[in-house]
Amino acid sequence: MSFMKKQQFGSIRMEHIYLNMSTAMAAFISLNNQIRTLNNYLHSLEGELHEHTFDDAMQSVCVDEIAAVNGYKSSNRKLAENFVRLVNEHVKDEHTVNYYAGRLCVSAHHLSMVVKKETGNAAKEWIARTLTARIQAALRFDDRPLKELADDFCFASTSSLCKFFKQRTGTTAFSYRLDETGSINYVSV
Repeated sequence: MSFMKKQQFGSIRMEHIYLNMSTAMAAFISLNNQIRTLNNYLHSLEGELHEHTFDDAMQSVCVDEIAAVNGYKSSNRKLAENFVRLVNEHVKDEHTVNYYAGRLCVSAHHLSMVVKKETGNAAKEWIARTLTARIQAALRFDDRPLKELADDFCFASTSSLCKFFKQRTGTTAFSYRLDETGSINYVSV
């Protein structure tokens, strides 16, 4: 090949390379612009998402405020309130979540979840706290023997009442009664 042909061939080859590089560069710039556009679109969507999340949260707060003003209560709130009312009425006779769930026509699991969510305390804990408070009041103001109190509170035996009370308060029923009155009251076991 002659020098002239080599130079001509080289020139054509260089033009072809420049042409390919220009095309590649144009494609890269176009692709880069598309990526920027896509990123901007994604950022705007992200902003809208945060805006909607904020709007949803504000809407929830507004609905709660309107409900409070109008006296509206969610079904979960009503269920929890009905549970607490039933516990206050029947705790002397009934000590199980199953009983209250049956009275409220829901499963024990559902009742426990709703009560925990609405009040911060488990249903079983509500029952135990209410029962403990009632037993404390009875020990303080009722001088009947522990056997009668155990029967009154539907415990199988005096020892089950005493065991429950000791677990809940850290003191025995006898000691509690003695401490509350300042003197020994008639207590028969």
